[in-house]
Order: sequence, then C-alpha cells, then structure tokens
Amino acid sequence: MSKKEKAHLRQQIINETLQELGKAAGDGRLVILPCKYGDRLWWVLDDDDNPGNPWVEQSNPVLAFSMEPGQPVKVTTDGCSFDPVGGPDLFLTRDEAETVRLDRLLRARIKRREEEYARQMSSEQRAAAL
Repeated sequence: MSKKEKAHLRQQIINETLQELGKAAGDGRLVILPCKYGDRLWWVLDDDDNPGNPWVEQSNPVLAFSMEPGQPVKVTTDGCSFDPVGGPDLFLTRDEAETVRLDRLLRARIKRREEEYARQMSSEQRAAAL
C-alpha cells in the first residue's frame, strides 16, 4: 500500500469515527470524562471546628465514574463519590484548588472584619444613646 493510499485510509477512518461520535452525541450516548482512571484530583476542604480556614488535599486515585441522566459525571475514589470535577470542591490541578482556597480564606476574613465592625458600631451606638 502506497503512502497516498495509507493517508486516504487514515482519513477515511477518522471521518467514520467522527460520524460515529457525532451520532452518539446526538443520541445522548457520548460522555466526556473530566479526567482519566487513576488520576489524582485535588479538593478544598473546610474544617467544621475552625470555619474560614480551608486547606487543599490530594485525593486517592480515581477508581470509577458515575452519572445520572442529565447530570454531570461524578468521580469515585476509595468508595467516596465526589461532586463533578470543577465543582465547588474538586479540581484537576493543585493550582485550581489553591486559587479557590485563597478566595475562601479571603472571603472568611472579610466576613469576620465586617462582623467586628458591625459589633463595634453597635456598641458605639448604644453608648451614644445613653
């Protein structure tokens, strides 16, 4: 088989594959996974005992994927099922998770300052009323 024939056959296979994928997508049978089996993901965790102090932790390897009709793909590691990757807590890279962690930390600090300011203003208003 000549190079030209091989290239033509390769292009024909690519076109057939694209048609199959297009049909599967149109039928609702095509699922694009957020990562691959065995990947380690990153999540942002919040401490219930110390709210406003989130940290980043790496997951165990991805073992399975699951989904319900019309819902994003969920990821399972060591029997724990997580919300979709890129959701509020689970990310593909540490950088993405760190960005969210820092944003949450900043929001928590702003909230604490606003609460302190409101308490201070409230006590000053009470003192002025006397």
